[in-house]
Amino acid sequence: MNQEKNLVEQLLKSFRMTLVNIKIYPVTSPLIEKQINELFSVLKQILQEETILTISEVDNKIFINDKEYIGKDPASIANITPVTQFFLQSGIKSITFKKEIELEELKIILLALSVKKPKVSTKEFVNQIIKEKNIKNVAIDEVEYISITKSDQSVKSILNIISQPVSDLPELINVLGTSFNELDKIKDEKTKKNVTDAIIKYVSSLDTNLIKELFVQPLPQKIEETGFKQQLFNNLTKQNVEEIFNEIITWCRQLKNSAKNETEYIEQLQNMKEFIKLVVNSPVSKLVPIEVFEELFKIGLIDALPEWIVQQKEEKKSWIAELDELLSTNEPSKLLQEKFLTNLQENIEKLCMIGLDDKLDKLVSLMTENFSNPVVKLRQLASSTIENVAKQLNKFQKGKIAKNLVSNILKFIIKEQDDTVVKLQIQTLEHSLSCLIITDDYETFVEYAQQLLHFAEELSKVSPEKSKLIYSLIDKVYQQTEEFILQDLVEPKGSVDKIIWILTYVAEQGIDTILKAIIDTNKQQIINVLLQILLSLKDQQKVIESVEALIVPQTPVHKLNKVLEILPKFNYDFSNSVKKIYNYTNYANKIAILNYIQDNPTEENLVWLTSLLQTEEPQILEYVVDIITSLEYKPAAEKIVKLLKTKDVDLKKRVCISLGMLKYPDAVGKLKKIVKSKGEPIDVRIAACWALGNFITLPEVKSFLQNLAKKIKEPAILNVIQEVLKK
Repeated sequence: MNQEKNLVEQLLKSFRMTLVNIKIYPVTSPLIEKQINELFSVLKQILQEETILTISEVDNKIFINDKEYIGKDPASIANITPVTQFFLQSGIKSITFKKEIELEELKIILLALSVKKPKVSTKEFVNQIIKEKNIKNVAIDEVEYISITKSDQSVKSILNIISQPVSDLPELINVLGTSFNELDKIKDEKTKKNVTDAIIKYVSSLDTNLIKELFVQPLPQKIEETGFKQQLFNNLTKQNVEEIFNEIITWCRQLKNSAKNETEYIEQLQNMKEFIKLVVNSPVSKLVPIEVFEELFKIGLIDALPEWIVQQKEEKKSWIAELDELLSTNEPSKLLQEKFLTNLQENIEKLCMIGLDDKLDKLVSLMTENFSNPVVKLRQLASSTIENVAKQLNKFQKGKIAKNLVSNILKFIIKEQDDTVVKLQIQTLEHSLSCLIITDDYETFVEYAQQLLHFAEELSKVSPEKSKLIYSLIDKVYQQTEEFILQDLVEPKGSVDKIIWILTYVAEQGIDTILKAIIDTNKQQIINVLLQILLSLKDQQKVIESVEALIVPQTPVHKLNKVLEILPKFNYDFSNSVKKIYNYTNYANKIAILNYIQDNPTEENLVWLTSLLQTEEPQILEYVVDIITSLEYKPAAEKIVKLLKTKDVDLKKRVCISLGMLKYPDAVGKLKKIVKSKGEPIDVRIAACWALGNFITLPEVKSFLQNLAKKIKEPAILNVIQEVLKK
């Protein structure tokens, strides 16, 4: 029980922190990645024991599933208000996470929750994202809890009943019977409706087989009369409905095989037929593929297909039939008929979704044969059409078809003279080559890219514009797929050498692109590989110039930090550049610059370091003094000794040690004075004593320390004097 409470506290804390920080930092930042991973881990732990997990707000209270969350201490109570405010501000009542939730689904939802869209509520936007991204394991307002008073015993009784799991149909019917009996005792109509909705949502969350059995069996008359089955069906998801109908179809086939005769089969089907008649025209049923209804018709569960199904079936059949007919003619130009092209994009999307890849491949192949048509207008139309098809192939990641499309275009592009056709074919190649990368086919991508570059070289004199378009193509593909390429570099599935070929080519064309990738990533493995690529380029002067162009005050401090980190990798001294921006950046970058200067201790740099002793704040001065000391730059001692006037204890200690290590004789008198002064902090006096140890060969220093050892009262200082005198 305690472990469960702790998990809930971790959940709310992680949920709150992620929602706050995702509005500030990009979703790719290490902080956000860490917090999302933590939230996902806690969710998964809770969902080991639960089918779903719902966080909801009811009357300014937070509920986890059906239990109100009450913090046990100030830290856990502090989680309630911000989470409550989130629900109130977003218009969302509940968020439900299902057992099969994936990390990527969680990331998408959290990002959507953090986005503010004008004229669109957060709830509407998130539901839109859920639909677009086909997210199955997160739902908004799927579960809604009801606020009740202590006197609403019937409501409490029902909510308690429907919070219990059920394993079979008799249990479920018993739960429904008891719930509806209690429902009769509720007088307030609004409350009754809310509780009924809660019962429906409870049943709709159960196992699909159990819901199917519920539909097959007659319920108590009182429940049937309420229209419960109709309401339940309308509340189901598309996936639930499909599964239920498929289960019904399987059940009917088994029943037909086991029935002794047709009469027995029809009698047993009667209850199911009544249910199907009731729901077949429900709005939710229109989400189900028409093939399901065709099967219901075949097995006799519906007497006729509804009007909308017939119409949809005819539309679908007519286009597929037309496509088959056109493909069978093997005449490419017939694919350019206006009637066929009118809804082509929508129909291509359907082909992609239902997996008719062979048919789609044939269509693409035949359409590209129009590129050899002598009529320019037809080539332009074919090019425009195939470019739109390529977008869909990329969207649905049809890598095999994209591969064939590229192969077909390469047969025509080098000879094509019309500028419009060439540009459209280049755009088609951009979509198709991107698809190859997204589907991890780097081998094919590099093969085609090398072939294209060979074409570009051949065309450079006879058709410079076309050559230029082809050369720029690889860069455009990289820009479209950079995230995938860099991710595959971290988690290679093979073909690492091909990925490096792409990055090397991109670097040769635009060093700035690779530098941007280095700055934008937090993965050291990617940075190392990209740096090796930059260092391998022949024109290192160009690389140096590109790096120096980033060492300017205009570069944001977090990006400048990344640049400063990579400078030591280059065989070049960037000292002049980093010194110029020193006064225009933050503390972390100043330290990075000082480290760089320390690694490049030219006389000019040492003089510059010494000049900082007059201007910097104590925290930086400590660092500067340490660097000068480690480099044993004695000319700086004259300025360091002046820092003994500082009130900062840590700085003063460092100055004492520095003066001793630099063996600056003019500091001896001042160090003696500090050691004797009871007004100085003990740490500073000890540091001065150690510093004097560097002058122990001077008789006056040795005599001073011997005399002081006889008088000193502080054991810590006495111990240091004794150590120094042993030297």
